[in-house]
Amino acid sequence: MFHYEARASCELNKTPGPDGPTIDSETHKTTTLTADRRRAARLPRSYCASIRDGRGNILARGRTTNISETGLFIVGTGRDGALDREHVVVEIDIPSTKPRRDGRGGLRRVQYVARVVRTQAFGPMFGVGLELLEKLA
Repeated sequence: MFHYEARASCELNKTPGPDGPTIDSETHKTTTLTADRRRAARLPRSYCASIRDGRGNILARGRTTNISETGLFIVGTGRDGALDREHVVVEIDIPSTKPRRDGRGGLRRVQYVARVVRTQAFGPMFGVGLELLEKLA
């Protein structure tokens, strides 16, 4: 298992527990399989996200709870049965690496085709695990 420690620079310092894999603190890449057998290390991040069907209709909106190179988990609200499909388009608003003209940081939207891996009910809300398949924008 891993222990998380937040740094002042908002980076995540992820160190292995007694029996966990080693992680390069600069790149956050695992040198072995992560403790829970995932292909990529997950980082806790909260970004606005929406899930759309192939026609662009919004199926759900929420926030990411964790994200990795290969997938993410979103908690939010949506229509019943809306995520009963194999592939969706997920849009995530992430901090921009380029400053805006007024000097403040901005957001940029990225889009991926994703596969619904699992869904979970949380009362009136839901959680959905998505595997990122192809970057669109």
